[in-house]
Amino acid sequence: MVIDANEFLENFADKDLPVIIPRKGCHDIWNAFMVKNATFSYPSDIPFCPCTATSLPAQLISYDDAKSLYKKEIKVNPDFHINAYIHFYIDDQKFDGKRDSIWFNCEKALNIFRHFDGIITPDFSTYADFPDPLKRYNTYRMRALGNWASENKISVINNVRWGTSETWDYCFDGIPQKSIVAVGTVASGLKNLFIDHNLRQDCARWLKLYLQKQ
Repeated sequence: MVIDANEFLENFADKDLPVIIPRKGCHDIWNAFMVKNATFSYPSDIPFCPCTATSLPAQLISYDDAKSLYKKEIKVNPDFHINAYIHFYIDDQKFDGKRDSIWFNCEKALNIFRHFDGIITPDFSTYADFPDPLKRYNTYRMRALGNWASENKISVINNVRWGTSETWDYCFDGIPQKSIVAVGTVASGLKNLFIDHNLRQDCARWLKLYLQKQ
């Protein structure tokens, strides 16, 4: 069936649509709970993720290092806290593999997040040779997990990851304007820019933070 989008919006946009209740026995395998209270950007349907950080991180630590530190410190002091933000500018298999997926084992990851100042949302890859639906899905996951983390009182900074030109249409979707964002320098094309402007500090191989342009 083919419908006219403008006619659909005119007829249904302001109407109360029925709530669809999943049938008994259904399981949430898409992590829909992460966006239960979210609003979504149009037309991409990528959820908005609030930036809840009020200042730039004092320090950064990769997720795999944070996980190792957590395993060590939790045995000695269950209330330990590290003044650093967790980042995910590492190989995907270290945080999204079969055994270490923060997407499917998010509660376990959340327990680690709680012992740090906050997180930069996951850098799920958008490689140039990925099909576009996969790039969109990984962008969706960045925002969805960040939104869920913020709802669980974790301080969050949005990660921005673009790929080839088609990703430019949605790579900033779901991110508040004029908020703090993080950009990984690997494959971003920004390495030389940051060298020229002397903005590289002690985290040269990981990311740069800047204010999103309007």
